[in-house]
Amino acid sequence: MPFQLFIVGLTSILGQVAVLRELNVAFYGEELTYILSIGGWMACTAAGAYWGRRSFTPSRTSIALLFLIAGLIIPLEIAAARSIHFTLGGVTGTYLPILKQIFALLIILFPTGFSYGLLFQWTAKQYCGRGGSLAWAYTIESTGGIAGGLLSTILLGLQIGNFSIAVVCSAVAAGMSFGALHSGAESRIRYPALIPLFLIMIVLVFSSRIDHWMTAWNHPDLILSKDSPYGRLTVVKRENQVIIFDNGALRLDSQSAASEKFVHMTAVQHERPESILICGAGESGVVREVRKHDPLIVDYVEVNRMLIDTIRSVAPSHFGPEPYSPQVNIECADPRTFLESADEYDIIFLAAPPPNSGRSNRFYTIEFFDLCRSRLASNGILVFQLPSSENLWTPALLKRNAAVYSAVNSIFSDVIVIPGETDIFMASESALIREPKRLISRFISRGIAAGSIPPAYIRYAYTNDRFAAVQDNLQSAGVDPNSDTSPAAYRYAMMHFVSKFIGFDDRIKAPSAFLTGAAAVIVCLAIGIAGRFIGRRNPEIPGLLQILAAACTGMIMESVLILDYEINCGVLFQNIGVLLMMFMAGLAAGSISVFEYMEFRLKMGKTGVKHVSRLLFFAFGFLNALFFMFMAMDLSGSLALVSGFLFINGFLVAGVFAYVTFIFKKEPALSVSSIYAADALGGGIGSVAGALILIPFVGAADTVVLLSGTAFLFGILF
Repeated sequence: MPFQLFIVGLTSILGQVAVLRELNVAFYGEELTYILSIGGWMACTAAGAYWGRRSFTPSRTSIALLFLIAGLIIPLEIAAARSIHFTLGGVTGTYLPILKQIFALLIILFPTGFSYGLLFQWTAKQYCGRGGSLAWAYTIESTGGIAGGLLSTILLGLQIGNFSIAVVCSAVAAGMSFGALHSGAESRIRYPALIPLFLIMIVLVFSSRIDHWMTAWNHPDLILSKDSPYGRLTVVKRENQVIIFDNGALRLDSQSAASEKFVHMTAVQHERPESILICGAGESGVVREVRKHDPLIVDYVEVNRMLIDTIRSVAPSHFGPEPYSPQVNIECADPRTFLESADEYDIIFLAAPPPNSGRSNRFYTIEFFDLCRSRLASNGILVFQLPSSENLWTPALLKRNAAVYSAVNSIFSDVIVIPGETDIFMASESALIREPKRLISRFISRGIAAGSIPPAYIRYAYTNDRFAAVQDNLQSAGVDPNSDTSPAAYRYAMMHFVSKFIGFDDRIKAPSAFLTGAAAVIVCLAIGIAGRFIGRRNPEIPGLLQILAAACTGMIMESVLILDYEINCGVLFQNIGVLLMMFMAGLAAGSISVFEYMEFRLKMGKTGVKHVSRLLFFAFGFLNALFFMFMAMDLSGSLALVSGFLFINGFLVAGVFAYVTFIFKKEPALSVSSIYAADALGGGIGSVAGALILIPFVGAADTVVLLSGTAFLFGILF
């Protein structure tokens, strides 16, 4: 039984990571979809844990069959995610209607989430039925989760594809199914159970070919697909055109001329650019166009080494030799980290993805713009661009762009925005040129050859009506500047994404931080007061509400900690895997430590244990207050510090879980379903509420303060 619980945790986390990665690619890397997937997974797990909670005592055969079913479903869900667009009548490269997106997420997540919720319930019931405690069952399952997170990180680091990882998970689950039938009457069906395991191993041998075949469903001219720590790179080639997709979204096009406008409309602002830094997307043609201005130094910083290696190995001639010439210094590093110790530059080109996620938002904040200013020489210029609309801006699109404009305008003395399908921003401490004659003169004198940017276009860009109108619109939008701790642009980017489907943003205003925080406090008060009154009739209810509250607040805190790490240290999925393992380690340690402490008190004749719950919630309040102090002093964000806070956070969440299991100690097998369901449901609510409401609307720092206050409130009410 302990080993089965361990495998439940291992395959659950390993399978969850594989499925969520696949959904992230299927919906083009939109973080909103990823967050909803996490919440949906936990909700499905809660449903599986709660189903049949009292009426069924599982046999060894039932558990073995469920292991096999859960394992077989995971590769099938990978295939379903890759085929979801044409299955539901969509077109590759476009979004499905919002209702179909939600339906697709639920139909893909439900089988595995439900199966693993039910699997934990059954294995924990058998473990408790043989004298074990639910706290120990939770600890063993969490330890398996640590192993699953570590395995997913190691396999990806070894460049093993996501589908192969899913098949490995399936093989482990099928092997456990075979091992569960080791004695008794079940041994008669033990060897027939080897058949599915044998078939899975065959699939594993040919997993690379199957992976390529399934990827080609959406990319018929596929020549290469690789899973990197930063996403999936897919290379498509048709005749003389090579296109590279990153997480399903267009990243590079060998025949695109977009880099001409991005570079030449801005580089002529500088009288003589000698040193230029390019942050991301240099291989898209930016390096080629930059070198036409004859700089002495060109530094190109790209976070994903696999992207550079892929272009070198597959299509170097299509993207040109410029990014890899001796005159270009390539650094594989996070641009934000690189800038902290970089030299001064005349121009910094930022070609990062738009602020549509927490991890890309960090390149469009006050803090990042201030860092860029410190690395610009006198008369230096910062250049970046945002996807936009040439003629009509929706309110959410205006506010997103205005939040970024407000941030850069608060750091630099002069800012110019050139409107179009993509808005180009230029910022400098010196006065920028708005007279097109001077810019055209520099353009001609440098002998720039750019087919899509003739001199007449430069005159048009600076003299048309949109040039003045866009500046006025951005200044009058009245939004807060985008920052690390208050990601306003990320908030409006999410609203803009949703508005593509339901068009609500011109009628509904985003709630203020005060109203959002006040609503959260009211909800917490309602939960606590309801628990006290309902608990008089049903003593189980307060305990379940405590678990739900602890899991919800713990998940929100986990989201804040990981976001803080991303802001300070970059998009390093390998280390984020380590952070998740630290949280799981805290869960394992907290569950058994608190349970054993209460067992010790009982043996010593001390029956009062209610103070344990209060101490745990009070400790959570102090933990959040301490982290807020670190954020205020700009000392947060390191791997060691965030890992430590995640461990303690997991310890306290699992401590509340162990406290409630001790209360239900008389019937642990009967209480497995409701307790674990409350834990999973609370985590799902916390993941969605934290990432979609509290962090975007309240801000990371104020969310930590709010969590601290609600934790103290729960300690008093419970």
